[in-house]
Amino acid sequence: MEKHLADLNGHRPYENFLYIRKRNDGSICHITSLGRPIFDWHGKFKGYIGTAEDITCQVKTEEKIRSAETILMTAINSLEVIFAIWDSDDRLVFENEFFASLTKVSSNHEVSARRLKNILMRLLNMILLVTSKTMMQGS
Repeated sequence: MEKHLADLNGHRPYENFLYIRKRNDGSICHITSLGRPIFDWHGKFKGYIGTAEDITCQVKTEEKIRSAETILMTAINSLEVIFAIWDSDDRLVFENEFFASLTKVSSNHEVSARRLKNILMRLLNMILLVTSKTMMQGS
């Protein structure tokens, strides 16, 4: 709000100023606006010309998307199965908590560590290690 007030006081253009209004029926309305200062021939500030748009539907849709994403992430992370998504360049873009715990890959690791080939090699090494330990114990 301070930046917007500074822009208005400085007679600067502004855009994407978001604010909320209460309608007569009590419902909430989300508005975005933009404005350009108008000056007369002598450079004297005369006011603003601009537009405002009701983005209430967009805001409500974004809230529903965030809620659905939260529910989906909670469900995926509760699975005790491997769930992972790679992009077309074989980079890991999403993994559930179970997969991350197996591979020890987190978003903080370098990109090459998140490539499909590298992760599969680590998983294969883990399987081989467990298999060889099991075989040794059985001897």
